[in-house]
Amino acid sequence: MVVTLQYSVGRRLNPANIRALMTAGTLCFVIGLVGFIFSGNSLLLWGMSAAVFTVGEIIYAPGEYMLIDHIAPPGMKASYFSAQSLGWLGAAINPLVSGIVLTSLPPFSLFIILALVIVVAWVLMLKGIRARPWGQPALC
Repeated sequence: MVVTLQYSVGRRLNPANIRALMTAGTLCFVIGLVGFIFSGNSLLLWGMSAAVFTVGEIIYAPGEYMLIDHIAPPGMKASYFSAQSLGWLGAAINPLVSGIVLTSLPPFSLFIILALVIVVAWVLMLKGIRARPWGQPALC
């Protein structure tokens, strides 16, 4: 699914529609996670939820790099992309945190926490979109 859709979705991303597409990606993430909560033992529902979640990933993967390129001031792009790579620290810590959540709380709590984190990240992304280059006031 990723291989077949990544190029067609990625080439449609541009600064004019990035906010709408990243919002759609966020909705796909949240809908997929809510689908996981209600899938129970249904393999079909798990598969459909995973497909919806994957569409969100397909949108976000190229979109995050376009956003960074758009908000980084000239001469600072490498620093911004380097800072973006710090996100891999979260990927490294995720198994530990997920294990703690799964052993301490009901299993569906993991999906609720992930959905909340995704919504917070979306709000911060919108703030980043509104950011202006150095010397210009940000729009709030």
